[in-house]
Amino acid sequence: MKRVIALLLTVLTISGCANNQSASREEHYQLENGLSIILRPVSKAKSIAIVTIYSIGENHDPAGKSGMGHLIEHLYVTAAAGDTESRDIQTFMSQYPDGWNAQTGKDYTVIATVFPKERIESELNDAAARMSKLTVKNSDVKREIPRIENELANMYGGIPALAAQNVASDLITVHPSNTRKGGLINQIKSIDIKHIQKRIKAFYKPKNATLIIAGAIDPGQIKTAISKAFSEIESGQEISAIPLLPKPSSVMSVEKQVVPRISQAQSHVALAFKTPKPTDKSYPAFLVLVARLQTNSNKLNPSQGVYPVGFALLDRPEVVTISLPVPIEEKPDNVVEKLTGYVSMTTSPKLSRKDVNNTKKVFGYMLGLQDYSDRVLANNIYGVAFTLGMRNHLGIDSQKLLEKINSITPNELAETADEYFASGKYAITIINVK
Repeated sequence: MKRVIALLLTVLTISGCANNQSASREEHYQLENGLSIILRPVSKAKSIAIVTIYSIGENHDPAGKSGMGHLIEHLYVTAAAGDTESRDIQTFMSQYPDGWNAQTGKDYTVIATVFPKERIESELNDAAARMSKLTVKNSDVKREIPRIENELANMYGGIPALAAQNVASDLITVHPSNTRKGGLINQIKSIDIKHIQKRIKAFYKPKNATLIIAGAIDPGQIKTAISKAFSEIESGQEISAIPLLPKPSSVMSVEKQVVPRISQAQSHVALAFKTPKPTDKSYPAFLVLVARLQTNSNKLNPSQGVYPVGFALLDRPEVVTISLPVPIEEKPDNVVEKLTGYVSMTTSPKLSRKDVNNTKKVFGYMLGLQDYSDRVLANNIYGVAFTLGMRNHLGIDSQKLLEKINSITPNELAETADEYFASGKYAITIINVK
């Protein structure tokens, strides 16, 4: 699960752009043990972000052990490693007031820290120790299980808005063995520590990892320090590809009651739509349609602070959600009708030049469709490292994607709307508050 302190990606606008060809300042290379490296110096930065992305995630969890990747993600940042003793999450957080992240997706695990440039040597050593000498004990597992149980309780009931989005997303994306995002708590509790230790030793290693470092770094010096810290780590076993999953069942609608954990919680309705892969032909047109849905969402008259359209295109790229609370005076079915009508109305208009420009503006930073000056990038060093790493993980070629967005045809847009947003192509979830 995603736990971010002061790491929210900065909202960058066109005014922050500069034609500085920032991609040319990235450096990609690989160590002999298989560890991939991406470096991005940012001249105006005062801090450094280290992001480690493993190509192993929730859909790799062994049968009957859903949530294993989620549990390992918790343990990765809190268990002892090298000279660092075991710690609880509060202690870990206190060491990274500038930001941190630990999250698990369907095919990835992200570990990130942001720190002053003076700490680069010790932080590299700690990152290397976690990749080579992570020591997980029963006490660590016992400490983390309640945290996971609390997260899952919030995700699937305690916070109705999240529950609506997550239940709908699980319906449309389908997880192995009919589990769910984050795992099933009874299966997580049954995982043996020896199995955890064996899995970490085998797969959370250089062969499945990309190390991204951005910020106040000197490429020559940092490459020497990386080699010293990481080159002797064993390669590990390459994780196998995720097997093809069954298509979603014909049951694409769920209604359930929950007992919320927050005061004045409202019932919620959510629609979830599957997405094409970033390498699919329909992806550029799909981005145009989602950008439309996001920028026109004021037509849904959301309350202040409510953002109906959710598309974490790097964090959870497999799904788009559209959700709203259910007003006391309305029935959930009325909200469903409002949302489905909005989708139909918004995805049907013909392609315009405004669509193309708006798509580049909405997704420019995340997808590398526009250049930004180092002065702007220095405000969010984590964002620089994370977006570089996830674009690499997803196989996104920013320049080619930009060219395809610029050349979308009206027919491509219409076909994509029919394939992904037509009636019957989405899941519906109604979460009623008791």
